[in-house]
Amino acid sequence: MMELIINLKDIVKSELFFIILDVILCSLMAISGILVYGKAKKVSRLILVMVALFLYIGMIFRVLEYLEVFSIKDYKIDNIPIYYMAINYLTSLLMLFSFIAITREK
Repeated sequence: MMELIINLKDIVKSELFFIILDVILCSLMAISGILVYGKAKKVSRLILVMVALFLYIGMIFRVLEYLEVFSIKDYKIDNIPIYYMAINYLTSLLMLFSFIAITREK
């Protein structure tokens, strides 16, 4: 019994567990975003759907980087990792625009 508890702790502490959890959650978010896209009539909801899709894209690049297949940080413009910054910070900017759009809706 004690070995099972120790093994569960090792699984939860491993980075692979968090990657699998990230893949599952981001996939569910992206699928629900795609399903909601047709029903979303307001701009704020459309932006939230875009946030879900960009989070999914970010997850794909995180997994590829963890597996050492592809690293988006290596692609730089004038020594600035523009693509990495765009994928990571675009979600926050879109979320901000969505909240602003929600406050302006009537």
